[in-house]
Amino acid sequence: MSTSTGPEPVDQARRWDKKKKDFVQVPRPNIVLAYNQHMGGIDLMDSCIARYKYPLKSRRWYIYLFWHFLTVCVVNAWFVYRREHELLNKDSKKAMNLRNFQANIATGIIEVNTTRKRGRPSDASPKAKAPKQVRQPPNLDSRKDQIAHWPVKYEKRRRCDLCVSLKTNTYCEKCEVPLCFNENRNCFKAYHKM
Repeated sequence: MSTSTGPEPVDQARRWDKKKKDFVQVPRPNIVLAYNQHMGGIDLMDSCIARYKYPLKSRRWYIYLFWHFLTVCVVNAWFVYRREHELLNKDSKKAMNLRNFQANIATGIIEVNTTRKRGRPSDASPKAKAPKQVRQPPNLDSRKDQIAHWPVKYEKRRRCDLCVSLKTNTYCEKCEVPLCFNENRNCFKAYHKM
């Protein structure tokens, strides 16, 4: 069934007949021709969706429908991203794979309009040593959302994350990265615009 293509015009297709052991001409509706021309995209979409399926259990049928359409949207966005990446970056690094793209979208959605807490958790005992945490760069979406990016002064000085040449004690409260700003340069503003 289709809303865009019907059975007309009917053309002839060459098919193998087992009984006659020869090729014969059979009538072929236009919808069958259109399906055969474009079926590769559906197969590719189905294989991409099946590659990284998330386990989901629900008694409500519409949850499965919603999750499927959400996954289709993510895969379609990945196809668009890959096409644009090839057009813009002809000789630079490869485009990210589907799994990393999904993870990037998830972190972007989680981190938008949020702030990270600094320091040790409140329930840690004073004798227990906090595990060393590796600082990860903030997600690009939350870095550019222009919400709650406040400069904060700390006693400890570190190299500026953008220019790397200067040491600064100014940090972005949300991104938790050291960024300098003075009369000559404003890495704080440039970092959140890039």
